[in-house]
Amino acid sequence: MGERISFSRRVMSLLIRHFLFTVCLLAFAATGEVWADCTTASITPPLAGHYALSVDNRCAKPAQLAVCWRWPGGVKAETYRLSKPGRVTFLGPEVTTGSAATSTWLHCLKGECRIECLATVANNPPPSPATPAKPAQQSSLPPAAPQTPPPPPPPAPQWGAIAAGIDTAQSGGTGHAGVGWALADSVDAARQAALNQCKRQGVANCQIVDVYDHGCGYITTGNNGSGGYGWGTAASAQRAVELCASQGLTCQKPIGGCVRQAP
Repeated sequence: MGERISFSRRVMSLLIRHFLFTVCLLAFAATGEVWADCTTASITPPLAGHYALSVDNRCAKPAQLAVCWRWPGGVKAETYRLSKPGRVTFLGPEVTTGSAATSTWLHCLKGECRIECLATVANNPPPSPATPAKPAQQSSLPPAAPQTPPPPPPPAPQWGAIAAGIDTAQSGGTGHAGVGWALADSVDAARQAALNQCKRQGVANCQIVDVYDHGCGYITTGNNGSGGYGWGTAASAQRAVELCASQGLTCQKPIGGCVRQAP
C-alpha cells in the first residue's frame, strides 16, 4: 500500500512540474521574457533590420538556446549557442514593417536542442493580395526639349620661363654659355624647371631672363670665336636669332615655345 502512495506522489510531482514549465512558456510567448534556470531572455527593439533577442546568460557551462520566432505572417525556429556567461544579443528574422516579434524558447545544457513551432503557421493569416497599380495617365504636355550639355571647363593657365647664364673664362680657357626653357602650370614650377635645364649645361650662375603666361618665348646662344659669348631672347625664334647675331655672334638654333592658348 505504501509503495502505491509513493508512486502516486511521484506521478503527481511530475505532472505539476510539466504544468509549471508549460505556464512559463506561455508567459514568455505573451510578455517576451522569462527566467529559466540561469538564463534570462527578452525581446529588444529591432537591430540592423532584424528582430533581436537579448539574453543574460549566468550559466557556468556552455549551453544552447532554441528559439521559436513568431510574427504576423510567419514563424521560424533558430538555435543559438551560449558559450560563456554574459549578456549577448541574437538576431532573428528580418523585421516585418509595422509588426513586433514574439517568441518562445527552450534552454538546453546537453544534446541537440530543438523547439517545435511550425504548428502555429496555420494561425498566421495569409498575406493580402497586392492591389494592382493604376496605369499612369498620359500627359498632354509637349515633350521637353533636350538639354544642352554644359561647356567643358577652361584649361588651366600655363606659364613659360627662360633662363640663361655665362661662366667666366678661366685662365688659359674660354667661357661657357647655357640656357634653359620650360612650360608648367605654375610660374614657380616653370622658373625652377628652366633654371635646372640651364645648370645641367655646366653653368653655375644661371638666372631667369623671361617669364610669360601668354604668347611665346625663345632664346639662342652664340659666340664670336674669340672667347666671347652671349644670347638673344624674343617672342619669336627668328627675332631671337637676330638679337643674338646683332652682338657679332654666331648663333645656334633657338629653343622655346608657346603657352597653351585659352579658348
